[in-house]
Amino acid sequence: MKKKISFYAYHFCICLSFLVLPYLLSSQTSIIRIPDILHNGHDRTYFSVYVGLLLFFYVNYYYFIPKLYFFK
Repeated sequence: MKKKISFYAYHFCICLSFLVLPYLLSSQTSIIRIPDILHNGHDRTYFSVYVGLLLFFYVNYYYFIPKLYFFK
């Protein structure tokens, strides 16, 4: 059980760091700023694109690759 929790915690931390990358690497005056996803179109675009990339990765990794590559 502890191994499963650490597995999910590891994936959660990696996904969270992947979602924070555009805000850390942006050319804003402050390095760390709280994203305003509801009112700023650029933040919504960054967030939705990165969530889409994460969904694409996990759907491929857990569904399509095992189904298409490791078939009997």
